[in-house]
Amino acid sequence: MYSKGNSVSGEHTSNRINILEEQVSQSATQTGRIDALNELAWEIRMNKPEQVYVLCNEAEKLSHLGEYSSHAYEKGLAASLVSQAFVDTYAGNLEIAVSKCLQAVALLGESRSPIRIRIWFTLGWTSFFLGDYPAALENGLKALELARDLGDQLHEAWALDAVACFQTITGDVVTAIPMHEDALKIFRSHHDTLGEMRALNNFAVSLLELQDYSHAYHEGLRSFQVAKDSKAKSDIGNNACTLADILMEMGRLEEAESYLDEAFRYITGSDIVRVSLLERVGILRLMRDDLFGAEEYAAQALELASKLDQRAEQASCHQSLSEIYEKQGRYQDALEHHKKYHEFQNILQGELAAKRLAVLKITHQVESARHEAEIYRLKTIELEQQVDEHKAIQSVLKIQSVVDPLTGLHNRRYFDDRLAKEYSRHSRSGAELSVLIVDVDHFKAFNDTYGHLRGDECLRQVAKAIDNSISRPPDVAVRYGGEEFVCLLPETNAAGAMIVAEHIRRNVMDLSIPHSASSASQIVTISIGVATTICDKNGSATEIIAKADEQLYIAKSNGRNRVEVTRKNSS
Repeated sequence: MYSKGNSVSGEHTSNRINILEEQVSQSATQTGRIDALNELAWEIRMNKPEQVYVLCNEAEKLSHLGEYSSHAYEKGLAASLVSQAFVDTYAGNLEIAVSKCLQAVALLGESRSPIRIRIWFTLGWTSFFLGDYPAALENGLKALELARDLGDQLHEAWALDAVACFQTITGDVVTAIPMHEDALKIFRSHHDTLGEMRALNNFAVSLLELQDYSHAYHEGLRSFQVAKDSKAKSDIGNNACTLADILMEMGRLEEAESYLDEAFRYITGSDIVRVSLLERVGILRLMRDDLFGAEEYAAQALELASKLDQRAEQASCHQSLSEIYEKQGRYQDALEHHKKYHEFQNILQGELAAKRLAVLKITHQVESARHEAEIYRLKTIELEQQVDEHKAIQSVLKIQSVVDPLTGLHNRRYFDDRLAKEYSRHSRSGAELSVLIVDVDHFKAFNDTYGHLRGDECLRQVAKAIDNSISRPPDVAVRYGGEEFVCLLPETNAAGAMIVAEHIRRNVMDLSIPHSASSASQIVTISIGVATTICDKNGSATEIIAKADEQLYIAKSNGRNRVEVTRKNSS
């Protein structure tokens, strides 16, 4: 579990807060009081989020009164907005958080200050929670660059730690590790114990992703001990979860369970965190072949997640229960929970798409306003048209390079690049990767019978049916060439890939497109070859394509309109 950014150690925090509270009460100037209110709000944003709004509201009011009644104190308003945005991010109000950050950007204009570092830092974590990891990395790097330019070492340390987390989540752990180490050096040089503790925990998470279990455990244990010495209850629980994750990967299950018990003792006031803990215990019991205990804890987690309307956690619980019931031989129950898992994934995908669209709209509105102001200043409409045309051309060219013009799906160029990245990522995580190759049965005969225009329309409908059949955000459907399509299913085992393939096959049949020239059916059908592999760093991504192609050949040889599957580790 990643630890996200506070700014100073336990002892330093107390001293810093006392100083800022004194500045708020004794400030001789209106500007000084506004700045002190905002600094205090940023300082307590992790531990006292409710008070942040109170402080920021007072700062905002003062920024419009007295000497600022005719022209607002924009720096004060920007600082208030970014502190609120950080709190909004962790409350799940992501669209509001992005809007406030971008308002703060507009208020600051071209000025460079620590407030701007906080804006990019906050936008980084907001993008992270939206699942837009490239944007998270981009914003984190902006915060890091500005912190270095301003010589602000503590902001630099937090930006380094955040960027390292984003690098890890995008699969670039090798780059992340030295960034974690650099962040730790800065925290230690400033005697920032709390910063060091949280950076150590994040370092342990990245080392776990790298499968350097011994090193991960060492750093995680150091972070846990610092948390206990500092009596930081939420951090003790969070770090205990990290240690449990590491120990489970190491096969030290009894020790892992003791740390989960520790987490339960310290994380008592948050039902949201309790769901995650219950899920972990369920996974641990499953690893110990205690199917009854695994079912009990997974069911408790699902009940609590349902009560809290946590859709992502409900999806995860349904997935766990599906696996548990499958191992118990209760295949009907396993199938029901698998269906529920995909239902929630569909809902989540829609919600995430809506949030990202809203964020894009907000970004566009702010950027449009900024461009209009610049155009007004330069007195040239022609410049605006040139900028817009250039952007439009670049956007079209970018889309055309990776999208098939007939079906609207991604093309083979995109697939080859994505497959290589997923194969590399899976070789580090050890998760299973599945590929489906889909071929329209007797498509040449369809073209000869009905003509190429009908053939193109057929491919468009089949492509849409395939795309609608895959539900998770990481899954992707591609037009591979001609009448052939490919689906890439990250972190999917053979059983799951088979379910998806059958779902695709049935959905294409449901189109009921007439095909009198087919020997497989009187309507358009498809044959699918499925391959699942445990990726190996010495293997090749092309091997899984070859295996799926072999199964497709078998499906065609066995009469078409069917799915054939194989599972074999890469060598």
